[in-house]
Amino acid sequence: MNLFRTHRRRTGDRSTFEPAMYEELESRVLLSTIFAAPLPDLAAMDNPENIVVRFETNVTSAAGFSHFDIELFVADAGDPVATVDNFLTYIRDGQYDNVFFHRSQALSGNPDEPPEIIQGGRNRFDDATGQVTTNTTRDQIDDEIGRDNTERTIAMAKTNAPNSASSQFFINLIDNTDVLSPANQNNGGFPVFGRILDDVSWDVVQTIAGLNIEDLSSVISDPQFGGGSFGSVPVTSSFDPNEPVSAEDFVTIIDAEVIKPQGTATFFDQSVFLSEGYRNFRSDETLTVVNTNNKSVEYQAILRYATGLDRDLVVDFGTLEAGERKEIKLSGSGASDRVIGFIPYAIEVNTASDDPNTVPVSATLTRSDFSDQTAGLEPFAGEALFNPLSISDTDRRDDLMTWTFADGERDDANVENFITWMNLTDEPGEVTIKFFFEDREPTELVTPRTLGAFRRGGVDLKGIGASVLPEGAFSAQVTSTVPIVASMSTFRLDSTDTTNTGAALTIGLAGQAGPIGALADARRPA
Repeated sequence: MNLFRTHRRRTGDRSTFEPAMYEELESRVLLSTIFAAPLPDLAAMDNPENIVVRFETNVTSAAGFSHFDIELFVADAGDPVATVDNFLTYIRDGQYDNVFFHRSQALSGNPDEPPEIIQGGRNRFDDATGQVTTNTTRDQIDDEIGRDNTERTIAMAKTNAPNSASSQFFINLIDNTDVLSPANQNNGGFPVFGRILDDVSWDVVQTIAGLNIEDLSSVISDPQFGGGSFGSVPVTSSFDPNEPVSAEDFVTIIDAEVIKPQGTATFFDQSVFLSEGYRNFRSDETLTVVNTNNKSVEYQAILRYATGLDRDLVVDFGTLEAGERKEIKLSGSGASDRVIGFIPYAIEVNTASDDPNTVPVSATLTRSDFSDQTAGLEPFAGEALFNPLSISDTDRRDDLMTWTFADGERDDANVENFITWMNLTDEPGEVTIKFFFEDREPTELVTPRTLGAFRRGGVDLKGIGASVLPEGAFSAQVTSTVPIVASMSTFRLDSTDTTNTGAALTIGLAGQAGPIGALADARRPA
């Protein structure tokens, strides 16, 4: 079996170390943003110091893209910084994930006229209940009226009152400067805070605007406003008026993330990953990040949940100075209450730097758990997140579809064992597991596990039938139809023998690669 450790608590949050002190490790695989759509051109921006966010949708343009990028105005004097900050808070808390566009309409309200805006930011559809739900709306914000509502701009939606914007936004499909000007609106006008960045993104928006529009006011209902909000809903090709509506019928934001931070003329173009993370009442979990470069970098740490509507959370972001190390508490004393408990998550850490020679932020997850079953001992494990570029371009996609774990053990009386994986793409996929043994033929899970775009999945080995996975030693091979990162966590819980209690967290071997990484968190016993 793997080596086990028991937990020794530490103190401290941020520190600085000499970059030369970190140790290169064998066998770590990296994956950056290679499976996402291409990043936009900085030359297309109004100001390269602005922020860029990307919305992945379930609608595909004729060119084959399903995302649109938004440049947020923050770099110039007079820009609506507070409005942008409000918008970013919804994004970083995952509040725009799974939200659908509920309005595609001419501002006159005439259904025979082509749409002049598309609007969203509030409603979700829950297939399990067949009901419309809403995201968590924050306090209304003060108006920051400045730029005009020209074609391709994005603005906050409001009620008839001034200073009433919260989560909803709309995209101007035409030049609406006159009709939406403060002089013509009793509510003082609609704050413009960004623009659709480039033609690739605009094609996706235009594709959404060209979809069929349905009056669903008698079919679905907002918990607060009833059906009145749904008189002009854009629907996808799956919509059938003779069938009950489902989530796939709506134009939905699958994922919303910042892809370029403020103040640096580059994107988050390097990423490291780990598929294992979980917060509960007994666990203690810390993500440690370290910048081993000789200059500062921008970073963000994202938790991608296995289930739920608030599917992603940016748990931390900012600047890491050269040689700086930071601990981010995810579970246990001092952890942020923004981290959702009892829903497994994967972890992604992104890096942006103006220096093309910069390597990504290194990160390590450390976790103790199951202390309630081990007479007060805290089985403790840690693993580095995947670090980029060890797999060649030609092999990368294929290699990341197959992961091998050479050393596993099933012992239902004493061992908690989990294999988890994270989808690195915006495509849905399927995952299968094949088990190998010393004295019997290999076996395989009969039913593949489905995996949504950017989602985390996994299996508790206790839930697998003994005919497929009997007790004893095994090896496992995880195969996916899309690129993934896979890991295995093991907690040995022998309350009668403290020397046989501990934990291990292991990233599998991808394809035939021999990756290289850096360890962000190492400990020397006192």
